[in-house]
Amino acid sequence: VRQRILLQSIQTVSVELLRIILLLKFRKHRSQAPVQMPPPVQPPQPQQPMADPFGVGPGQYRFADSQPRKVVPQQVHDYEAFSEIRGLPSTGALYGNPISGQAFKLMDLLMLNDIDSENITTVFNELYARRLRGVDPEDILSCDDPYILHWLRASSFPDQPLPGILWFECPECGQRNEAPANSNGFDVGFYNLDFSIVGDVKSILAKHAQGYYAFRLPDGRECDVYLRRRSHDRMVDEAVNQYAKDIGKPMPQYLREIIKAAVVLEIEECENLNDKINYLSNMNVGDATKMFEEINAASLTTVITARLKCPKCGKEVKVFYPFRLDQYISSL
Repeated sequence: VRQRILLQSIQTVSVELLRIILLLKFRKHRSQAPVQMPPPVQPPQPQQPMADPFGVGPGQYRFADSQPRKVVPQQVHDYEAFSEIRGLPSTGALYGNPISGQAFKLMDLLMLNDIDSENITTVFNELYARRLRGVDPEDILSCDDPYILHWLRASSFPDQPLPGILWFECPECGQRNEAPANSNGFDVGFYNLDFSIVGDVKSILAKHAQGYYAFRLPDGRECDVYLRRRSHDRMVDEAVNQYAKDIGKPMPQYLREIIKAAVVLEIEECENLNDKINYLSNMNVGDATKMFEEINAASLTTVITARLKCPKCGKEVKVFYPFRLDQYISSL
């Protein structure tokens, strides 16, 4: 027993001595090792200002310049003849020949059922290529576009009304007229709609005698404004879709409005779409106001009104009828 106790004491002392030796060696190694200093803290670098407020200038995001496209008219089975489309808001003088149309067919309605924000221009160009003659779909003036769409709808569904007007106020007697509950509203059809151009059509067309209207911007640059056509609407859609695909989020509405103006303008010293976007976005308010006054005075803008009869006084009144493409498509 004594031997076993003595052996255990020796083992304990040996372990303790080994621990002390290792500890002393570790401390000696630390005293000889070089001291590791933390890396110096770098002062924050000043952020460089962006080239432009939208991130679309040189070195930032850039829009691709769109090229004109020729839409080839498609062959169709002529179940009925094409009829001339009369009464265009622009008078049709710029097309050089009459435009004829044909009623929608089943294929057209199925295509419209699958329309979305990315393919809307392509779908309608294809539809126009089948159902219109005498004009390239891309050359159709934007002011005539709603009229042609309503003409095609009326030719396809002559007895089917458009989405009605829920209420209107008579300017003659002051009566507020409300449509009965659970109704489609006061009936609106193609033949009681008026498509009117803001301003005098002949004067506006005369400004574009050379194909565009030229004027000088407040800073002295020369600027040419073109009448808006479906080709310009396609350019806007392409820029919007490109932005959403590359950036990963929808384009801000204010940037879309600037692009809508840029595509119909040719500005001195601006070589591409990005140059025009940057120039327009950096204009001061006073200069921008003067510019848009010139543009609006040389543009063809269509206002749609519906002729309705006041139930109280019996007078015929004109009520503003907003054109919404989603409502138009859903009514087919």
